[in-house]
Parts: sequence; C-alpha cells; structure tokens
Amino acid sequence: MTATTDPSPLRPGVNIIPIHGKTPRIHDSAFVAPGCTIIGDVEIGADSSVWYNCVLRADVSRIVIGERTNVQDGSVLHCDPARPGDPDGSPLLIGDDVLIGHIIDIFQPIGGTPTGTAPASCALEEGTGFGGDDGGTVTASDINPDGLLANNDWPLKQFTTCVRDQGSRGTCTAFGITAAAEARIAVQHGRWMNLSEQDLYMHQKFEWFPIPPDWYGDGYNAMYSTILQTLAINYDFPFEADWDYNKSSSRQEFDLQREYTNSCVAYNGEACSETNHQAELIACVGIEETELIEEEVEICNWTETPLSETTGIGGIFGQALDWVQGAAEWVCETVTQVTSIVTGVLELCVYETTIPATSGFRISGSLPLWVKTWSSAGNWSTVKSHLLLQHPVVFCFTVAQSFDDHDGGYVAHDPNEGGDTRGGHCALITGFVDNADLPAGAPSGAGGGYFVVKNSWGVGAGDQGYWYVPYDWARKWGSAMVAVTAVS
Repeated sequence: MTATTDPSPLRPGVNIIPIHGKTPRIHDSAFVAPGCTIIGDVEIGADSSVWYNCVLRADVSRIVIGERTNVQDGSVLHCDPARPGDPDGSPLLIGDDVLIGHIIDIFQPIGGTPTGTAPASCALEEGTGFGGDDGGTVTASDINPDGLLANNDWPLKQFTTCVRDQGSRGTCTAFGITAAAEARIAVQHGRWMNLSEQDLYMHQKFEWFPIPPDWYGDGYNAMYSTILQTLAINYDFPFEADWDYNKSSSRQEFDLQREYTNSCVAYNGEACSETNHQAELIACVGIEETELIEEEVEICNWTETPLSETTGIGGIFGQALDWVQGAAEWVCETVTQVTSIVTGVLELCVYETTIPATSGFRISGSLPLWVKTWSSAGNWSTVKSHLLLQHPVVFCFTVAQSFDDHDGGYVAHDPNEGGDTRGGHCALITGFVDNADLPAGAPSGAGGGYFVVKNSWGVGAGDQGYWYVPYDWARKWGSAMVAVTAVS
C-alpha cells in the first residue's frame, strides 16, 4: 500500500491511498480539501466537496458519493465487510445533494436502496420470541389520519422495527437502546430484528457497575449504557427469543421494604426473580448483622484482710485469729465492657443468567448529541443531521402531563407548564417533521416542528405507539439525546 499526494490544483495535499488493487476515483469538478485521506474503492461525484481532515476508507467494500454532496470537516466514512448472512457487506452509498455535518461517523447507505425489506408482520421479525415485549399490531383504521405516521416519510421510517411494550416495569432505557440498535441493523444490513430488552436490562442493573448493588428500583442512564457499550463492554445482543421479556403485569412493589412480589406470575420464559434485573435466583444465605456496644459496669469482689496481717501475730494462734477476727469487705470498680449484639440478618443472594449473544450484533458507534446539564439550549440542527443520516437517537425526558394529554400523538407545548410529573423516561427519536411539511389539519409544533418518537407503551398509546414532540417541548422537558451511529 503506497500513499500518494494528488497533484491536482483542486486537491493539493490530499492523501490518496490505493488498497487491494482499488484506487480512489474523484471527479475533476469535485473539491477535496488538504489533509483529507481517501483510501481504496472510493468514488466521488461531480461538484461534490469533502472538507478538511475527513477520512473516506473503502478497504472492505466501496464508498460512492453522488453529485453536489457536501461532506463537512472531520467526518469519517467507512463500510462494513462481508459477514454471515451478509456476504456482500455494506457499501456506503451516498446520494446526490446530501449534506453531511461536521465530525460525523457513517457506515450506512444514504439515499441507497436497502438490502432487505421490512417484514409484513411483527411476528416475522428475526429472533421474535413468544411475544413478551409485543406492543400489538398497528392497524390502518386506528392510525390518526392527520398524524405524521399516516402522512409523512423520514429516512428511518421503514427501518424502524415494531412498537414494543415494557409493561409494568421501568425498563425504558433498554427499550430505547434496543430500538436504536434494531434500526441501525436494518439500515446497515437489511435485517429487521427483535433483540432482547430483558438481557440488556439485566446487564445494566446487575453487571454494569451497580454501585451500590440494589435489586429494587428501576431506571438506568441511557447515555452511560450506550457509550459504555461502544467504548468498553463489547456487549452483543441476544435475540428476543433467547430471553423473552417479562412485563410483570402482576408485580407489586413495596418501597419501604424494597421488595417485589408476584414478578413472575404467568411468565414462562427463560429466567425470572423478584428483582429489577430478573436474573435467575441460585441461592440465598443469611448473615447476622452485629453491633459492638460499649457500656460501663461495676464489678465487685469479696476481699478479706487477715488480722495477722494487721497485728503481726503468727503461728497457729495467729491463723485462728485470722479466721475468727479477720477483716473483710466488698471491693468494687467500674470497667468498660464491649458486647456484640445481633441487630438483624442480612440476606445475600446469588443470581446468574447467561444468555448466548445469538444476533451477533453490537453497538460500535455512538455519540452524545445533547445533555441538558451541559447545554440547556439544545442544537437541534445537529440532531436533525444525524436523523437524516439514519442515526437513530435515544431521547430521555420527563413525562409531563402534556405528554399524557397528547391529541392523536401530537403533544402541545406550554412554556409555563409545571406541576407533578411521572418521572423520567427514555424512547427512540426516529425522525422529524418541520412545520412546513405538516399534513393539513395538524397543529404547528412549537419551535418549528416535531420529533417523531417511537415509544415502548404499545400501539394502544399515542398514535399507534408514536408521539409527535414539539422541538420546544423537547428542549423544556428533555434531559439527553445520544445517537447510535453504527452497529457491527
């Protein structure tokens, strides 16, 4: 492999690297900025531009950039190799007139034709189990005729898998992350899968630094989980059929005792327990909890003082006097005594469930787009760019009353809304629609439009499981957004 510098005046200082007999092909009218590296089977179309410090690496498949497309500074474009079930790999096909923002990591065909077709029913999604996470079937007659689902398209729409239902458990982070991974797999590999939310949630609550360990209470940090999977854990998803989800519809929660009951009623899946993670219970042992108590006590001893010791009389006569006339008294002293008492019994339980990672896929690329504690404003243009690039976005927010009071999926934004909320939640942003593209009869979204949110409360909620969240509502009630940019 030999690197050369392209001598063309349009591309000074560009690193052109042939590999495996393939050399990049760049149209004469295209501009490539100095410092860029173009490797292997790359084709750049007429009037397109690739800006400073970008890397286009086509060492295992090909990259094709259409005409008049703009790849902005620092972006990395790559492609996936052949693998079982995907013998041709995933070439990166970017269409005409596409804008790719700064520092974007891309692995999927943009504007190209997907390598597969969405299944006709949810039951046909690859890896579907007995329906533990089933959110119901979308029926055309129940869709809001003025909703975005019925009237609009967005780049991830056909790649978004079926709506799920998390039931009575606070497992939304697992549902949001698996939904994002499923969408990316469909984009990159043309395979529509149903991945196990139960297994991911078990890893989150039981294995990934649960400090302190506590098997009661739901919820997890979605951004932490996603970034952790990308950078450190190398977690491969099992299919839903490998560990079917348990909605725990009969579960009772006792906050004072921090205990669950009836978590496993009517569940016939792979593993279950009265915990938040629901890994299988192996054994429990009781360990006494003790406390050391210090107390002052008086200790007394009977002390005799023989008369002979005081008079100096000895012999047999003196011994007799000792017995008859010897002085005696109780001598007491105060001492500190330490006592160990049993204050309770701590039950320690061992849980274990190991599920094979049969899907063969993991999250290999993710990017935090917004954290409210870092920036309250929210840069929605960046979020939109990722959605246009078919990067699903996990969205965490507070469930305000306005979210529950949606009208056919449309959420109304009141900047002065307050009052009680239902706490935190996470779901999947699968697209966006600006006000200019709304269907007739749809209310305008505060802030310029709506994010399309696929929720995990079943098709009986929202508009067949989808909510339309105004941009300003997301800014007020949202807490974080993280894009899943690649799976492998």
